[in-house]
Amino acid sequence: MIAKRPQIAPSVPKSSIIKGPSQRQLRVAEEIRQMLSTMFARGELSDPELEKWSITLTRVVMSPDLKSAKVFMIPLGVNLDADAMKALVKLLNDSSAEFRHLLSQRLSLRYAPKLKFYHDDTFEQAQRIDDLIIRARRRDELITDK
Repeated sequence: MIAKRPQIAPSVPKSSIIKGPSQRQLRVAEEIRQMLSTMFARGELSDPELEKWSITLTRVVMSPDLKSAKVFMIPLGVNLDADAMKALVKLLNDSSAEFRHLLSQRLSLRYAPKLKFYHDDTFEQAQRIDDLIIRARRRDELITDK
């Protein structure tokens, strides 16, 4: 018996439905994240400036055609100000051609994706939200104690 495809409500246009990444995009993204992490851990890069950084790659987001990848990272064990973080991201983006070349030797894809590095600030945002919640709870406790 052939399963029927679920029907979309007629009031919702198909163009407004947001699709998530495909399984292939997710699989390739994770493989690239692991390969790049290995490159950083083993010090396989020719730029000596990059060797002094411990970088954690938090996630990789692939484009639907697998030709470009957004690589989100944080420096490990260091709190950098905004200018230093921009300099580190610029350094990584300047070295993206070398990363791409090394990936092309290891990936079994038709095209090695173009890499664009970004600072991942989700941990900082989560900390700010947590601080706001704690502050609100303390304020509520003070109000109920009176």
